[in-house]
Amino acid sequence: PPAQGTSTRPAPSATGPAASAPARAEAPRTSVPYRVIHPPQVVAAGLVQVNDQFITLEQVLHPIRRQLRLAAQGRDESGFRRKALELIRSQTAVQLERTLLYMEADRKLTDEQKRAVEERLNERLRQVIAEMGGSRAHFEQRLRAEGTDLDTWRKDVHRALLVQTYIRSRFGPRISVSRRQMWEYFRAHRDRYRKAERAQMQIIAAPVRSFLSETAPVVGDALAGARRRAREAIEQAARELAAGKDFAEVARRLSRGPKAQDGGVWPMMERGSFRAEAVEQAAFDQGVGQVSKVIETPEGFYIVKTLKRAPGGDVPFEKVQGEIEAELRRREYNRLREEHFRELRSRTTIVTVPDYERLAVDAAVRRYYRSAPGREGG
Repeated sequence: PPAQGTSTRPAPSATGPAASAPARAEAPRTSVPYRVIHPPQVVAAGLVQVNDQFITLEQVLHPIRRQLRLAAQGRDESGFRRKALELIRSQTAVQLERTLLYMEADRKLTDEQKRAVEERLNERLRQVIAEMGGSRAHFEQRLRAEGTDLDTWRKDVHRALLVQTYIRSRFGPRISVSRRQMWEYFRAHRDRYRKAERAQMQIIAAPVRSFLSETAPVVGDALAGARRRAREAIEQAARELAAGKDFAEVARRLSRGPKAQDGGVWPMMERGSFRAEAVEQAAFDQGVGQVSKVIETPEGFYIVKTLKRAPGGDVPFEKVQGEIEAELRRREYNRLREEHFRELRSRTTIVTVPDYERLAVDAAVRRYYRSAPGREGG
C-alpha cells in the first residue's frame, strides 16, 4: 500500500495549457475524499486505486453512457463538459462505495452464500435472455452495441448481488419496525396509498428478434425477413384462436414471449407497468375474457386476452401494512449502509491519477459528444 500519513484532499486540478480548455469548468464537488499520492501507484487503465482494487475509466463511463448521450443533445462542448464532469464525479462516488463494500463482502460471505449468489446470477441471465426472445446471441449482440460484453455483464451483476447479499445479512437483523411507526407513516402519506387499476393478461407474442438467426444483423433484409416470419406466426395463432382452440395451448406452441411455457399468463399488473403500451391498452380497454386482434408494435406482434380486471381506489391501512413495513425497512437499511460506508472509507487508502477528472471528461467528449450524429466525425 502507499505510504502512510498522506493528506486527504480532492483530486488536483489540471495545470498548464489544458487549464484553459472547457473541461476546467467548475461544478459542485461530491463529498468523496481522496488521498492523492505522487507518483500514483496505479495501472494505466485505473483512475482510482482503492487498497488493491482499481476503479477504471470504463467502470465510471459505461453506467452513465445514456445520460452522457442525452447530455450531448442541445449543448455546446463547454456545456457538455460541465454536465459530464457532474455525472463523472457522481458515478465515481458510486463506484467507490461499491468497491469498498464488494471487497468486504468477498472476505466475509460464506462459501454457501457465494454459491447462492452464483445461482441468482445464472437465473438473472436466463431471465434476460428470455426477454430477448430466448437468444443468447442476441443478448450478446446488444451488449456489444453498448460497448461491453457478456463476461463484463456477469462480473458487474455478480459484484452487485454479492454486495446485496452481504449488507442484507449484516444489517437485516438490526432493523426493527413497530406498528406505531407504520401507522404514522400511513397517515403522513395517505395520497400514496390509492390502488391503481390492474389487469391480468394472457399474451401470445412474436418478437421480431426471436425470428432472426443468431448470426444475422438486426438491420436491413435480415430484419425485414424476421418481421415477415413473426407476422406469419402471429397470424397462424390468430387463425387457431378463431377456430376455437384454447388460448393457453396455442400460446405454449406458438408464443415466443417469456411466459410462453405458462400459457402466456402474466401476473396482475398496474396500468402503465407493461413495456408494450399498445398491448396493455388493449387489455384494459376490452372486457374480461375477450381476445384482441393482432397488435403490431415496432418490436413485434401480439395477441392479448384479458383474464382479470381490478378497479383502483383507497386502500385501508391493513392492506398496505406490509408495503409500509418494507419501505421503512428499506430506509433504515440505506441509513445503516451509508453509515457503514463512511466508516469503511475513513480507514481506506484511496489513490487517484492526477487530473483523472479531466481525463475522464476528455474521454466522454470523444465518445459521446464528438461522435454524436450530425457532428463532424460522427
